[in-house]
Amino acid sequence: MTTSIPEEQILKELEAASIRMARGAGAILQGFHPGRTDVEYKGKESTDPVTEADLKIEEYLRREIAREFPDHGIVGEESTDAGTDNADFMWALDPLDGTANFAAGIPLYAVSIGLLYKGMPITGSLFLPNTFAGDGVYHARVGGGAFVEGESLKVVSNSLPQPSALAGIPASYGRVFSRKRVRGTMESNRSLGDVRIMGSIACEMVLAASGVFQYSFFSGAHIWDVAAGMVLIREAGGEVLEWRMGRWMPFQDFIVTPEKPNEDLSQAFRRWGAPLLVGSPEIVAYVASRTKVRKKPLWSMVRRVMALWNRTKKEHA
Repeated sequence: MTTSIPEEQILKELEAASIRMARGAGAILQGFHPGRTDVEYKGKESTDPVTEADLKIEEYLRREIAREFPDHGIVGEESTDAGTDNADFMWALDPLDGTANFAAGIPLYAVSIGLLYKGMPITGSLFLPNTFAGDGVYHARVGGGAFVEGESLKVVSNSLPQPSALAGIPASYGRVFSRKRVRGTMESNRSLGDVRIMGSIACEMVLAASGVFQYSFFSGAHIWDVAAGMVLIREAGGEVLEWRMGRWMPFQDFIVTPEKPNEDLSQAFRRWGAPLLVGSPEIVAYVASRTKVRKKPLWSMVRRVMALWNRTKKEHA
């Protein structure tokens, strides 16, 4: 079933609001010095970096959304506060995608602001400093085209991947994806493009929408990493495929099944994760026909079952 989207005038107003917020977030970001900012680490293994810039930008975005759209929900990277939970409109915020790059002084990072309507991405705005287009906001809404500072964006026009053209492949590619044999032969990795690893999913999505990358794979993305970029890529003439039910399929929405009867929608969204393949439609179709996601080994499945069993024991102890 296809989700209906808001009327054009509402989409325009929502896109304009997301652009304003992206500019405001960009102004905050420019007040920090890449490579000279204190870094803390979160997560169970303390490997996920966060800086003051991440926190300040998300605080600003949440404040702006609460002021302009008090009945909207929020799913953000740095805070679990959902705003108005279970709302039809849900903002997906990554205040600084590419924090490790920023902390190291590498100018490949972005502010990503996506908006979902009943789980479907409908607008996206991303602020990128120091790109080939200069400091700027890349933005799109469903049916409205994709732009950077008034200049339209377009994915590459090639029908097949070019060996010398760029492609985004994650460092985890070999663990997550595998190549299919086509007519008894195995093509070389080089034949599918000149590989780059950027350290920022949002930046890679912008590069795909801008025609710099032919395509990109993502294996460990969260909803806040990709919601804005999905709109940008599709409105630039590209495609977004999701690995679902054992095959590559066009992405539809972020609808997820709650784990508990009364689970908040924003919490369910936080669990979303699926391998993605994005870029020029013909190239994406070609690459998808030659690539699959590896099945998780038995030991991995056993470990997940044991973890669930132990958690259930604790809850009932």
